Amino acid sequence: MPPWRLRWPALAAAAAAAAALLPAVRGAPTSPPSPTFGDWGVTTYGNLQLSTSTLEGPALVLGSADLVDFDIGGGRPCHPTAPALAVAGAAHGRHGVLKGRAALGRHSALERTVGTPCADGGDASRGVTVGAPAGTGVDGWATRLAHIGASASLCRTPASGRVAVEDSVLKLFPAPASAGDACVDVFAVAHPLPRTLSSVQYYNTRRVVINYHFRSADWAGVDMATLNASRTLHSYCGGGRLRLRDTEVSGSVLAPGLRVDARSAEFRGRLAVESLTGQAVVRYEPYEGVALDGLAAEVCAV
Repeated sequence: MPPWRLRWPALAAAAAAAAALLPAVRGAPTSPPSPTFGDWGVTTYGNLQLSTSTLEGPALVLGSADLVDFDIGGGRPCHPTAPALAVAGAAHGRHGVLKGRAALGRHSALERTVGTPCADGGDASRGVTVGAPAGTGVDGWATRLAHIGASASLCRTPASGRVAVEDSVLKLFPAPASAGDACVDVFAVAHPLPRTLSSVQYYNTRRVVINYHFRSADWAGVDMATLNASRTLHSYCGGGRLRLRDTEVSGSVLAPGLRVDARSAEFRGRLAVESLTGQAVVRYEPYEGVALDGLAAEVCAV
């Protein structure tokens, strides 16, 4: 039985208990909502296990969360109603700062070493809620199914650009200039990338989708500076595991089956993955890339 089915009763309870939060979540975030990622900076369908990490945007965890030496919510500090951290399962935190509401599942505990600067004794709803169903404001099952469908649609989209690995550089060659600037460059990386990969290079201003058609990758010290973070989407079609070391991932990641193991990694964009563990910084930046329901009509003509 798939592991998320085991969590379905908890997810249903979380959604039912917090339906009133949904309008607030969509109210007035610092970074505008995305049709794909909503207001969430990080979404994990499984567990979130981080130490010495920063999540600038709000995090939605449909499994459990274990956090040590953390900073969450600085990109949308002290939102009056929407949670900075929503966990459907049990959450445990110590030695950290939570800059917003927490909506946590039963058997959760945030130790006294967790600072909650947004808590207001006169308004308990702005503080930390422990021992109640998670107030996620979303239907976790529906969210996962939507992302699985969007990922499958992405991965079926024919490539419009050309990919080559030359001298440990992943080079993304866009569609011809005659395709215009408003279309989307789609790339398909069919084979595992070498462990010696040093950089990803793309020189254009279009929106970009990169589909990786393999199940695992190890990136260490990879430079993605030529990618526009707000206009780039990384899509891992085979699920599997992504190991990151000393790497800044420029762009958002949509990969419902991907387990991310990060060490000194930084993400400049939104994340929707199976799980995230290790040490990471996730910036809460806007995603201005593709609208997945209309992608087929926007792909650059070759």
